[in-house]
Amino acid sequence: MINFTYAAEYTIKNLTHVSGSSTIPLMGYGLMVGLPNSGDRIPHSSFTLQTMLNLFKNMGLNIKHKRNIQTKNVAAVIVTAELPEFNYIGQKIPIYVSSIGNAQNLQNGTLLMTPLKDVNGIRYGTAQGHASIIHNLDNEINDLDHHKIKNNVKILNGAIIEKTYKYTLNNSGLLQLRLNSKNFNVAQKISDCINKNYPNAAYPLNSKIICIKVPKQKKEQIHIMNNILHFKINIHLEKKNIIFLKPKKNEITLKHEIYLNTAKIIKKHIFLNIHNIRKTSSTTSKTSKHFAKKIFKKTRLTNIIHALKFLNLPISHIFSILKSLKNKNLIKAQIKII
Repeated sequence: MINFTYAAEYTIKNLTHVSGSSTIPLMGYGLMVGLPNSGDRIPHSSFTLQTMLNLFKNMGLNIKHKRNIQTKNVAAVIVTAELPEFNYIGQKIPIYVSSIGNAQNLQNGTLLMTPLKDVNGIRYGTAQGHASIIHNLDNEINDLDHHKIKNNVKILNGAIIEKTYKYTLNNSGLLQLRLNSKNFNVAQKISDCINKNYPNAAYPLNSKIICIKVPKQKKEQIHIMNNILHFKINIHLEKKNIIFLKPKKNEITLKHEIYLNTAKIIKKHIFLNIHNIRKTSSTTSKTSKHFAKKIFKKTRLTNIIHALKFLNLPISHIFSILKSLKNKNLIKAQIKII
């Protein structure tokens, strides 16, 4: 397999994070609507009914017959998120939505506006969005049964930050940048870039940590770190294989060709067998008498995807199989949903 390398311009912020700064946990209580008869059931979830009545009251609606209200399409949920370090107003962050009632399935539901607060009750953002089934396949790699209870979902970019948190740095006059991945060459180049603007201020402690000498005044520390994090450097990195999933177009595309070794993936309804010696791949469905077999000149991932599409499998099932291959280190690639 050929290793591609390329030169690209990055900001230091994309490659590192400041040691000592941390994320802040956020939480909120809200309602998820649009569930296909898989929401909370009354009277077991009376708090869901009360929340709905409060919502209607705030919207100017007066419900007289409370007993007629059903919540089969509504679920009371807890929303959790993390406020990232050095955040900014308008930044979008992912959220996790969990049922607190007896809802059976939260997938494809829509979360209504939910305030997100920290442990002190300070509001930092608002969550709202649609829980797409594609975005939640990461947590359901080994599950192709859509009737199973799924009361935890993820919503990408589901919250918007409305208030920033000002981090306090240390008083020692020495800060540390930690690389996202160990690389001594990158650490040295980042140090050289910093020293061009602040002479003799930075030096690499090892392949993971860069030490920076800064003034002890906190205002100056924040100003200097903000400048440093936005410095741009050109570095050579190995090109990463990327698998693009396009659920709206029902397509899966690869940035570079990916080859596989011998592998076996067994799902509840699918058996995938890849032979590296014979360079063949066979796919069978237990629910059907048909047997699809395809002979490859090379064990390529694109051929496997074509064979799975030949069985008319939903794109969500194919994506789940690709994730299983990745989790077993049979393919080295990033999977992106676009």
